[in-house]
Amino acid sequence: MANSLRSVPQLKKGQEAAFQILWAKNLPLVFGDIWLKGDWTPTGFTQTHGGKKIFVYDSRYTSPKEMTVENFFLEFNKDESLRTWAIKTKDWPPSTGFREYFKSYFGAFMDGVPMPAYTRHDGWKNLAAHFPIDEAPHRTFKPDLGPKMYVATKDHTQAGSTRLHMDVTSAVNILVYDSKYGTPTNDEGGATWHIFRPEDSGAICNYIRSKFPNADSPNPIHAQETYLDKGMIEELLSLGVRPFRIHQRCGDAVFIPAGAAHQAILLIICQVSNLSSCIKIACDFLCLEGIPACSQVTNELRILAREDILQLRAMLYYAWCSINRLLGQASQLGEATELSRKEKKRKDHRHSLAGQTSNAQRKRQKREDTTPIQGDFEFPCPHPGCLPGSDTKARLFKSDGLFNHM
Repeated sequence: MANSLRSVPQLKKGQEAAFQILWAKNLPLVFGDIWLKGDWTPTGFTQTHGGKKIFVYDSRYTSPKEMTVENFFLEFNKDESLRTWAIKTKDWPPSTGFREYFKSYFGAFMDGVPMPAYTRHDGWKNLAAHFPIDEAPHRTFKPDLGPKMYVATKDHTQAGSTRLHMDVTSAVNILVYDSKYGTPTNDEGGATWHIFRPEDSGAICNYIRSKFPNADSPNPIHAQETYLDKGMIEELLSLGVRPFRIHQRCGDAVFIPAGAAHQAILLIICQVSNLSSCIKIACDFLCLEGIPACSQVTNELRILAREDILQLRAMLYYAWCSINRLLGQASQLGEATELSRKEKKRKDHRHSLAGQTSNAQRKRQKREDTTPIQGDFEFPCPHPGCLPGSDTKARLFKSDGLFNHM
């Protein structure tokens, strides 16, 4: 099966030009050696946020339960051989902004995330950067595109740490902690991803419906209730659906295009048994390349009566207003710069020998223009008082000169 899966381009810092070419083709990508500053370990989070409450999902129960960060990481750090279930927390923090909740971590993420023009909150290619910021007493209801933390243990149940779903925007996901990182059993990395191309979504939905005929969801991908195991992926391969597979290692940043159906399972689902507990941080972003897919997914979610979290139309409107204003400011700055250059040029010209010669020539030309015209020619006077009326003729003056006549 491995030979039938699609491979994903691996990039490093300094290959931004290659990223733009591949990203325009709607391909998932991986940047390696992305090491964020700070302590991204269970110990670090326990020291800074140990007393705060979070919701934890346990594979043994249907509903999440609330516990402190300290207690969650105590369970997270247990020997995997002593546990047959999985626990995780997702979208952490769920409601509070990451900037306020994780102040130091937020700065480290923004400073270290690859392709900052796309991924930073103020990246010039991130259209979400143009959305007005909430400032009291006004609310703009800016969508929360992250970053968010995703923390999960080994997937003992093989049900998927993240089930098959489709994101409405593009995203970047960085693996910042792997409990088995650097050990001999960690050759395959900390998480295995299967990413499907947007054009395969129809075939995937039909396959899931045939596999689970009792499922009542109109869109099995958006329902986020399915994880495609090894056998199911092999069946999809026989139908011509070839997903990308990524072995995400510690320090890898995975870029997922908008509209790409994907799933992630902590560690390998194939032959190796080097399962580990991982901490990841992810952030959504809206770029020009992803607008068509964003629009399609938004429409699909609207049909399902889902909340429009992205507010795509508002995003595009504010981006247009912001860019239009920036272009106007740039145009004014350019005109002012050009004007100052002309003024400087005139000043330099007046103080040069050529400028003095030109002044003399202009004075001489002015005297010639005011010299009375010789001859017997008649000219119509341009003065309003001399123009012809209904009962008057045009007033003419002889060739003794216009200025003498006036």
